[in-house]
Amino acid sequence: MRGQLITSLSTISRLTGLSIQQIRTGLKNLEKLQILTDVSTKELTNLARLITIINTDAWLYKKEVPNKEANKEANKDLTKSQQSPNNNKG
Repeated sequence: MRGQLITSLSTISRLTGLSIQQIRTGLKNLEKLQILTDVSTKELTNLARLITIINTDAWLYKKEVPNKEANKEANKDLTKSQQSPNNNKG
């Protein structure tokens, strides 16, 4: 199924260089945020995990709409604070 991956903690560790504990913590945090589900079952064996990204389409096809007015104001303020008077007479 799209958005699913069967893997293991040791495989993720080998590919990322992260420790098993860091991966477990990261997966738990992503589950709490309802970004993915992480299932380790006897049907998959004790070493395998089924990771499913929740609402895959939202992540794959997310369109970002820039907030141009907010960006204009922020940039204007930045530009004003970066400008200094040119007092060189020469």
